Amino acid sequence: MGLEEAILKEVLEQGIEQGVERKAHTVVIRAHEKGLSVVDIAEIAGLTVEEVASIIADYEADKGTSA
Repeated sequence: MGLEEAILKEVLEQGIEQGVERKAHTVVIRAHEKGLSVVDIAEIAGLTVEEVASIIADYEADKGTSA
């Protein structure tokens, strides 16, 4: 595999990873808005409770500043 192919493969992998992270973020926010517990959201999204709590805290902070 040449350097160019290796770079393209890495960029593709990073793009996929970012897409998965965005989707998990969306699931966390939607589940939070539906009233699910942080523990339940973590289990559904495959994240730690700390990661879910951080996403929710960031979302709430952004929501507060944009209102």
